[in-house]
Amino acid sequence: MVEQLLTCAGNILAAAKQREASLKSLIYDSEYRYKQRLTAVTMETQRYLPIIEELLAKSGAADARPLASGLLEVVTYELLFGKGLKGSDVGGLRKAIRPYQRPMKDYLKELREEKGAIDNRELLEKSGIKAKDDTVPRYVRVNVLKNSYEEMEAALIEMGYTCVVRRADVEAMISQKKPAEISAMVVEYINSLGPQQFMADLHLSDVAILPPSRDIFQTSWYRESKLITMDKASCIPAIALAPPAGSHVIDTCAAPGNKTNHLACLMKNTGKIFAFDMDKKRTATLDRLLAQSGVTNVETQCADFLEVDPDDPRYAQVSHVLVDPSCSGSGIVSRKDHLTGGEGASRKRLKLLRGLQLRILSHVLKFPSVQKVVYSTCSVHREENEEVVWRILREHPELALTKVMPSWNHRPSPATLDRSETSGEDGYQRDEEYFQFREKTERQMSKKCVRASFEEDRTNGFFVALFERKSPDSSSAELGKRVEVLSGTREEEGKDGLELEGVGGVEVKRKKKNRRSKRDMEEEGSAGAHQQKWVESTPSTDGVVGLTKRKKAKKEVESRAPGGKGWDVKSMLTEVGTSAADSKVGDDVTPGKRKRNKSRDTALPEVVEGGRDVSVDGRKKSAKKSKKEKLEREALRSKDKKLKAEL
Repeated sequence: MVEQLLTCAGNILAAAKQREASLKSLIYDSEYRYKQRLTAVTMETQRYLPIIEELLAKSGAADARPLASGLLEVVTYELLFGKGLKGSDVGGLRKAIRPYQRPMKDYLKELREEKGAIDNRELLEKSGIKAKDDTVPRYVRVNVLKNSYEEMEAALIEMGYTCVVRRADVEAMISQKKPAEISAMVVEYINSLGPQQFMADLHLSDVAILPPSRDIFQTSWYRESKLITMDKASCIPAIALAPPAGSHVIDTCAAPGNKTNHLACLMKNTGKIFAFDMDKKRTATLDRLLAQSGVTNVETQCADFLEVDPDDPRYAQVSHVLVDPSCSGSGIVSRKDHLTGGEGASRKRLKLLRGLQLRILSHVLKFPSVQKVVYSTCSVHREENEEVVWRILREHPELALTKVMPSWNHRPSPATLDRSETSGEDGYQRDEEYFQFREKTERQMSKKCVRASFEEDRTNGFFVALFERKSPDSSSAELGKRVEVLSGTREEEGKDGLELEGVGGVEVKRKKKNRRSKRDMEEEGSAGAHQQKWVESTPSTDGVVGLTKRKKAKKEVESRAPGGKGWDVKSMLTEVGTSAADSKVGDDVTPGKRKRNKSRDTALPEVVEGGRDVSVDGRKKSAKKSKKEKLEREALRSKDKKLKAEL
């Protein structure tokens, strides 16, 4: 048993040296059953690795190599710094290392004297390789599907912990404080936590902070998943997404499942969560964790999210999406980057990761009813964070950033742009419009996105952004404005918040909310693409509202048409980026592909027939069918009320 453990740890260290994967991934993928033991041996060996390598070199073992690479380092750690080579199955390992055992112990004693260290821990510190995770607190999130925070607080006190900040006192403590003051208070409390003390977090209501020991893993609360151990920063994405009870949510890269559980807790086990992961072992872990933690509203799928069909009727009501994709993991404090040759990831690898992250986000936005998307990484690199966000905003002007956690102080720093550049490898032309957009976006990110770090927040390095689709309420007004521009009755203005003046003696009130300029619409590639996104952003559960908005938009266009009866409604709608045939309730709007949603059998009246002008005839035809449409609307309203009641 011991030999198997040490051999697995040695193989992992050897693979990490060859940069085949991160230590965390290698440990997770190992066949060894007892992951905690494997993690402890592997991490502690690489923690002492600089000292071990020096001892192996001085004793001659590094040249002789009595054991395989990786295994030699693990055995040396266990012999000099660990529990010793104990066990009936390690006789072969003891025999291999015996000739070098005494010289290494002598050299270790000399090294302590040289550094002025009284023990191995102090030797680490004086060698400049003190483990950073020694001072990281242990964050625990209460699993509200099984118990309340107050019950967890009482249980911790019963276990022998002393509570220095109770949940009931937090509101009074922070009510008049600024974000910077709250963050400073958290760090001050964490730095002063004693071995058997804990506190309620001042930012997140379901999180408690304990000392960094592993004692909590021995409790029944941990074994029964009444509490979940996860870094505080990792709790922010679900809090930012905040899916309401009864909603439909997608977790694009869900395993191992802590964030999925957090979503289920916020939704009170109602609605539906579609959780994806493309690795079978990770999906099995996801299933096990969710079952243990009492989650019942999740449908897991072992699948590549990029292969999921956005037009599948199962996802028609998905309104919230969490994107926490593969990243460099450079923000994880417990990583031992000296093992793999430094803290910096290669630019090439970061660009590849950014490409994957952009593809996932772009695919998310194809789902028709999505309104809110959270993007998060445990990376400190701009390439995976701010560089992803501004590119998504550039390609999807229908999105806007929303501020994440107003009480949080740590935000991204705006980048300084080099205006001397005229072109770049990303394919974007560096013109004045580009720099204005980038500067504006950098300012927005510095106010609305979240960054976290060990130095400022005592957490892992993390980044969170929240995208929201702009409200479609301004679409009908935008339609009329574009028609007037095309017909020559008014001039286009390139600024948001444009005030529409009276047309034809009818005064139109100012509508500033999410107004789009001509430049904005052109940046999307085509006006038709803009209308497609507008239709996709309309909730599919509210057919009656969608029907009413389209009718109002049509009437407004026809009432403003110059020349009245002779105006071609089809061409007007085409110019502003919509087609009547593609605007039916329940249809999937995809360029070059018309796919009827069979779950909706009520079609809107046709606006164009045979390519001819029906702006007047169409109204007459609609009048004849008014009775039938009224019945259809009543049926839709009844169906809508039942659906809302079920939700």
